[in-house]
Amino acid sequence: MNLPGMSATGYDTVGDIVATHMLRYHTQGDASVVVMDILSNHIPVAPVVDDEGHLAGIIDEVEILDALRKGRDIGQLKAEDLMKEDCTSVTEMTSISEVVTRFQEEELQIIPVVRDGQVIKSVTRHDLIRAMTGAGLGFEK
Repeated sequence: MNLPGMSATGYDTVGDIVATHMLRYHTQGDASVVVMDILSNHIPVAPVVDDEGHLAGIIDEVEILDALRKGRDIGQLKAEDLMKEDCTSVTEMTSISEVVTRFQEEELQIIPVVRDGQVIKSVTRHDLIRAMTGAGLGFEK
């Protein structure tokens, strides 16, 4: 391994990382599909996009739990009904070091990566660890 914040494989920016989280949902998508995907893929957060693919917000387990606690029928909701609009994103040119800092300071679980305003992937903490240690995608198996 290299120095803290330095990639063992020479990755410098988020654009260099192969993301393992490609899920994204349309604002008008069925919220129950989002919930089932989050459960079956063991991911805590997913981005929500508008008609142009621009980041509209994120849905995380906290919003889902809050809706369920309030007795809302997930089957009758759209993704936008569960999402929170205030969310962080980065571009492909954002340094890995900056993303690590944002993950720590904002207590993020994923961060959507945008190009020309459109979500192209989401980077997870696992993705960052893989990039910074040089562990391959098959390392966890």
